[in-house]
Amino acid sequence: MEWYLINRTARFTPETCTLSIQGKQETDFVLNTPAAACLVLLLQRRGEIVGKEEFYKTVWHEKGNYVTANTFYQNISLIRKGFKAVGLEPGWVETVPGKGIRLGRALNVILKSDSYNDEPLETKTQPPLIQESIIDNGIKGSSASVTNAKCREPRSIRSIAIYTSFPIILICGLLWLSELPPKDYFANYSLISEKNKCKYYADNSIGYQSRYDAYIARATSKCQEEQVHYLSISRSGFMVSDIACYPSVNHLNHHCVSTYEVKYDNQE
Repeated sequence: MEWYLINRTARFTPETCTLSIQGKQETDFVLNTPAAACLVLLLQRRGEIVGKEEFYKTVWHEKGNYVTANTFYQNISLIRKGFKAVGLEPGWVETVPGKGIRLGRALNVILKSDSYNDEPLETKTQPPLIQESIIDNGIKGSSASVTNAKCREPRSIRSIAIYTSFPIILICGLLWLSELPPKDYFANYSLISEKNKCKYYADNSIGYQSRYDAYIARATSKCQEEQVHYLSISRSGFMVSDIACYPSVNHLNHHCVSTYEVKYDNQE
Protein backbone atom coordinates (compact mmCIF):
# COMPACT_ATOMS: atom_id res chain seq x y z
CA MET A 1 0.00 0.00 0.00
CA GLU A 2 1.36 3.40 -0.94
CA TRP A 3 1.02 6.57 1.09
CA TYR A 4 2.41 10.09 1.18
CA LEU A 5 4.67 11.54 3.88
CA ILE A 6 4.03 15.28 3.90
CA ASN A 7 6.60 17.62 5.46
CA ARG A 8 7.89 14.58 7.39
CA THR A 9 5.15 15.08 9.98
CA ALA A 10 1.87 14.04 8.33
CA ARG A 11 0.73 10.95 6.50
CA PHE A 12 -1.89 10.74 3.76
CA THR A 13 -3.18 7.30 2.78
CA PRO A 14 -5.32 7.47 -0.40
CA GLU A 15 -6.63 3.93 0.03
CA THR A 16 -8.41 4.85 3.27
CA CYS A 17 -8.77 8.58 2.51
CA THR A 18 -7.11 9.50 5.80
CA LEU A 19 -4.73 12.21 6.95
CA SER A 20 -2.90 11.59 10.22
CA ILE A 21 0.09 12.74 12.23
CA GLN A 22 2.97 10.44 11.33
CA GLY A 23 3.22 7.67 13.89
CA LYS A 24 -0.12 8.57 15.50
CA GLN A 25 -2.80 6.85 13.44
CA GLU A 26 -5.34 7.52 16.22
CA THR A 27 -5.30 11.13 14.97
CA ASP A 28 -6.88 10.16 11.64
CA PHE A 29 -8.82 12.87 9.83
CA VAL A 30 -11.07 11.14 7.29
CA LEU A 31 -11.70 12.84 3.94
CA ASN A 32 -14.54 11.86 1.66
CA THR A 33 -13.60 10.12 -1.58
CA PRO A 34 -13.75 13.21 -3.87
CA ALA A 35 -11.64 15.28 -1.46
CA ALA A 36 -9.07 12.47 -1.24
CA ALA A 37 -8.98 12.24 -5.04
CA CYS A 38 -8.48 16.02 -5.29
CA LEU A 39 -5.59 15.80 -2.83
CA VAL A 40 -3.96 12.98 -4.82
CA LEU A 41 -4.15 15.14 -7.95
CA LEU A 42 -2.62 18.11 -6.11
CA LEU A 43 0.19 15.95 -4.75
CA GLN A 44 0.92 14.59 -8.24
CA ARG A 45 1.02 18.12 -9.66
CA ARG A 46 2.67 19.81 -6.67
CA GLY A 47 3.70 23.36 -7.48
CA GLU A 48 1.46 23.49 -10.56
CA ILE A 49 -1.93 25.15 -10.89
CA VAL A 50 -4.64 22.53 -11.43
CA GLY A 51 -7.68 24.05 -13.10
CA LYS A 52 -11.23 23.41 -11.90
CA GLU A 53 -12.15 21.71 -15.17
CA GLU A 54 -9.38 19.16 -14.67
CA PHE A 55 -10.67 18.42 -11.17
CA TYR A 56 -14.20 18.08 -12.51
CA LYS A 57 -13.10 15.70 -15.25
CA THR A 58 -10.79 13.40 -13.31
CA VAL A 59 -12.60 13.33 -9.96
CA TRP A 60 -16.25 13.45 -11.00
CA HIS A 61 -17.07 13.40 -14.72
CA GLU A 62 -15.19 10.22 -15.54
CA LYS A 63 -17.31 8.48 -12.90
CA GLY A 64 -20.57 9.88 -14.25
CA ASN A 65 -21.02 12.50 -11.51
CA TYR A 66 -21.59 16.21 -12.04
CA VAL A 67 -21.18 18.81 -9.30
CA THR A 68 -21.43 22.54 -8.79
CA ALA A 69 -18.53 24.88 -8.12
CA ASN A 70 -19.79 25.16 -4.55
CA THR A 71 -19.42 21.40 -4.03
CA PHE A 72 -15.92 21.52 -5.53
CA TYR A 73 -14.78 24.28 -3.16
CA GLN A 74 -16.32 22.43 -0.19
CA ASN A 75 -14.01 19.52 -0.97
CA ILE A 76 -10.99 21.83 -1.21
CA SER A 77 -12.01 23.35 2.13
CA LEU A 78 -12.18 19.85 3.61
CA ILE A 79 -8.57 19.24 2.52
CA ARG A 80 -7.50 22.45 4.29
CA LYS A 81 -9.32 21.35 7.46
CA GLY A 82 -7.53 18.02 7.23
CA PHE A 83 -4.17 19.76 6.88
CA LYS A 84 -4.89 21.88 9.95
CA ALA A 85 -5.99 18.81 11.95
CA VAL A 86 -2.63 17.09 11.38
CA GLY A 87 -0.46 20.15 11.98
CA LEU A 88 0.03 21.31 8.38
CA GLU A 89 -0.52 24.90 7.33
CA PRO A 90 -3.86 25.12 5.44
CA GLY A 91 -2.32 27.84 3.27
CA TRP A 92 -0.28 25.18 1.47
CA VAL A 93 -3.51 24.54 -0.49
CA GLU A 94 -3.65 27.79 -2.41
CA THR A 95 -6.53 29.14 -4.48
CA VAL A 96 -5.26 30.99 -7.56
CA PRO A 97 -8.13 33.33 -8.58
CA GLY A 98 -9.51 32.61 -12.01
CA LYS A 99 -7.12 29.71 -12.59
CA GLY A 100 -7.46 26.89 -10.06
CA ILE A 101 -5.79 25.32 -7.04
CA ARG A 102 -2.10 24.84 -6.32
CA LEU A 103 -0.21 22.85 -3.67
CA GLY A 104 2.90 24.76 -2.59
CA ARG A 105 6.05 23.57 -4.37
CA ALA A 106 8.14 23.99 -1.21
CA LEU A 107 6.02 21.41 0.59
CA ASN A 108 8.15 18.31 1.16
CA VAL A 109 6.34 15.25 -0.16
CA ILE A 110 7.66 11.67 -0.24
CA LEU A 111 5.73 8.79 -1.75
CA LYS A 112 6.22 5.74 0.44
CA SER A 113 5.45 2.07 0.04
CA ASP A 114 5.41 -0.79 2.48
CA SER A 115 7.55 -2.83 0.07
CA TYR A 116 10.04 -0.38 -1.48
CA ASN A 117 12.56 2.24 -0.54
CA ASP A 118 11.31 5.75 0.02
CA GLU A 119 11.90 8.30 -2.72
CA PRO A 120 11.07 11.99 -2.95
CA LEU A 121 8.04 12.44 -5.15
CA GLU A 122 9.87 14.55 -7.75
CA THR A 123 12.57 11.90 -8.34
CA LYS A 124 10.31 8.83 -8.41
CA THR A 125 9.70 8.37 -12.12
CA GLN A 126 8.09 4.92 -12.15
CA PRO A 127 6.65 3.73 -8.82
CA PRO A 128 6.74 -0.07 -8.48
CA LEU A 129 3.68 -2.29 -8.66
CA ILE A 130 1.37 0.48 -9.85
CA GLN A 131 0.68 0.37 -13.58
CA GLU A 132 -0.77 3.08 -15.81
CA SER A 133 -4.54 2.82 -15.39
CA ILE A 134 -7.67 4.67 -14.49
CA ILE A 135 -8.10 4.17 -10.78
CA ASP A 136 -11.27 4.50 -8.77
CA ASN A 137 -11.11 8.24 -8.21
CA GLY A 138 -10.86 8.86 -11.94
CA ILE A 139 -7.20 10.01 -11.85
CA LYS A 140 -4.79 8.65 -14.45
CA GLY A 141 -1.29 7.97 -13.30
CA SER A 142 0.80 6.08 -10.82
CA SER A 143 -0.48 7.38 -7.52
CA ALA A 144 -1.80 5.10 -4.82
CA SER A 145 -5.22 3.76 -5.64
CA VAL A 146 -8.34 4.72 -3.71
CA THR A 147 -10.31 1.76 -5.08
CA ASN A 148 -10.76 0.31 -1.60
CA ALA A 149 -11.32 3.63 0.13
CA LYS A 150 -13.56 3.32 3.16
CA CYS A 151 -14.75 6.89 3.16
CA ARG A 152 -17.99 8.49 2.12
CA GLU A 153 -18.74 8.85 -1.58
CA PRO A 154 -21.62 10.97 -2.86
CA ARG A 155 -24.19 9.25 -5.04
CA SER A 156 -24.76 10.53 -8.52
CA ILE A 157 -27.90 12.52 -9.29
CA ARG A 158 -29.20 9.58 -11.32
CA SER A 159 -28.72 7.17 -8.41
CA ILE A 160 -30.47 9.52 -6.00
CA ALA A 161 -33.40 9.88 -8.40
CA ILE A 162 -33.72 6.10 -8.72
CA TYR A 163 -33.56 5.50 -4.97
CA THR A 164 -36.10 8.22 -4.15
CA SER A 165 -38.54 7.52 -7.00
CA PHE A 166 -38.82 3.76 -6.44
CA PRO A 167 -40.91 4.01 -3.21
CA ILE A 168 -43.15 6.61 -4.86
CA ILE A 169 -43.73 4.37 -7.89
CA LEU A 170 -44.41 1.41 -5.61
CA ILE A 171 -46.96 3.33 -3.53
CA CYS A 172 -48.72 4.67 -6.63
CA GLY A 173 -48.87 1.16 -8.07
CA LEU A 174 -50.42 -0.21 -4.89
CA LEU A 175 -52.97 2.61 -4.80
CA TRP A 176 -53.88 1.98 -8.43
CA LEU A 177 -54.36 -1.73 -7.79
CA SER A 178 -56.49 -1.00 -4.73
CA GLU A 179 -58.89 1.03 -6.87
CA LEU A 180 -59.50 -1.82 -9.31
CA PRO A 181 -62.40 -4.15 -8.62
CA PRO A 182 -61.61 -7.84 -8.31
CA LYS A 183 -61.00 -9.40 -11.71
CA ASP A 184 -64.27 -11.42 -11.78
CA TYR A 185 -66.40 -9.07 -9.67
CA PHE A 186 -68.79 -8.24 -12.51
CA ALA A 187 -68.39 -11.52 -14.41
CA ASN A 188 -72.02 -12.58 -13.75
CA TYR A 189 -73.51 -9.17 -14.51
CA SER A 190 -75.64 -8.70 -17.62
CA LEU A 191 -77.35 -5.73 -19.21
CA ILE A 192 -80.88 -5.38 -17.80
CA SER A 193 -81.81 -1.86 -18.94
CA GLU A 194 -80.64 1.09 -21.00
CA LYS A 195 -82.23 4.51 -20.51
CA ASN A 196 -81.09 8.02 -21.40
CA LYS A 197 -77.84 6.56 -22.76
CA CYS A 198 -77.14 5.01 -19.37
CA LYS A 199 -76.62 1.29 -19.11
CA TYR A 200 -77.63 -0.77 -16.10
CA TYR A 201 -76.06 -4.13 -15.34
CA ALA A 202 -77.01 -6.54 -12.57
CA ASP A 203 -76.58 -10.09 -11.41
CA ASN A 204 -80.14 -11.11 -12.06
CA SER A 205 -79.55 -14.73 -11.14
CA ILE A 206 -80.93 -14.04 -7.65
CA GLY A 207 -84.11 -12.35 -8.88
CA TYR A 208 -85.36 -8.92 -7.77
CA GLN A 209 -86.07 -7.80 -11.35
CA SER A 210 -89.05 -5.76 -10.23
CA ARG A 211 -86.98 -4.09 -7.56
CA TYR A 212 -84.28 -3.25 -10.13
CA ASP A 213 -86.91 -1.78 -12.48
CA ALA A 214 -88.35 0.37 -9.70
CA TYR A 215 -84.91 1.65 -8.73
CA ILE A 216 -83.92 2.42 -12.33
CA ALA A 217 -87.17 4.35 -12.85
CA ARG A 218 -86.33 6.58 -9.90
CA ALA A 219 -82.62 6.92 -10.70
CA THR A 220 -82.84 7.63 -14.43
CA SER A 221 -83.27 11.37 -13.90
CA LYS A 222 -79.93 11.47 -12.10
CA CYS A 223 -78.11 9.43 -14.70
CA GLN A 224 -75.31 11.11 -16.61
CA GLU A 225 -74.75 10.31 -20.27
CA GLU A 226 -72.49 7.32 -20.98
CA GLN A 227 -72.51 6.22 -17.34
CA VAL A 228 -72.53 2.52 -16.61
CA HIS A 229 -74.30 1.33 -13.45
CA TYR A 230 -73.65 -1.97 -11.71
CA LEU A 231 -76.55 -2.83 -9.44
CA SER A 232 -76.83 -5.35 -6.66
CA ILE A 233 -79.38 -6.01 -3.92
CA SER A 234 -78.65 -7.35 -0.47
CA ARG A 235 -79.85 -10.90 0.20
CA SER A 236 -82.60 -9.51 2.44
CA GLY A 237 -83.74 -7.28 -0.41
CA PHE A 238 -83.52 -4.33 1.96
CA MET A 239 -80.80 -2.28 0.23
CA VAL A 240 -79.76 -1.49 -3.36
CA SER A 241 -76.10 -0.88 -4.16
CA ASP A 242 -75.38 1.22 -7.27
CA ILE A 243 -71.77 1.46 -8.51
CA ALA A 244 -71.85 4.18 -11.19
CA CYS A 245 -68.75 4.24 -13.41
CA TYR A 246 -67.57 6.43 -16.26
CA PRO A 247 -66.61 4.85 -18.51
CA SER A 248 -67.18 1.16 -17.77
CA VAL A 249 -64.81 -0.83 -15.58
CA ASN A 250 -63.41 -2.42 -18.75
CA HIS A 251 -61.52 0.83 -19.37
CA LEU A 252 -58.27 1.45 -17.53
CA ASN A 253 -58.98 5.09 -16.63
CA HIS A 254 -62.44 4.73 -15.17
CA HIS A 255 -63.95 6.53 -12.20
CA CYS A 256 -66.62 4.98 -10.01
CA VAL A 257 -68.95 6.27 -7.29
CA SER A 258 -70.98 4.01 -5.03
CA THR A 259 -74.43 4.92 -3.67
CA TYR A 260 -76.92 2.94 -1.58
CA GLU A 261 -80.67 3.08 -1.33
CA VAL A 262 -82.58 1.62 1.56
CA LYS A 263 -86.01 0.15 0.77
CA TYR A 264 -88.91 1.96 2.43
CA ASP A 265 -92.38 0.57 2.88
CA ASN A 266 -93.82 2.79 0.13
CA GLN A 267 -91.19 1.68 -2.39
CA GLU A 268 -91.55 -1.30 -4.67
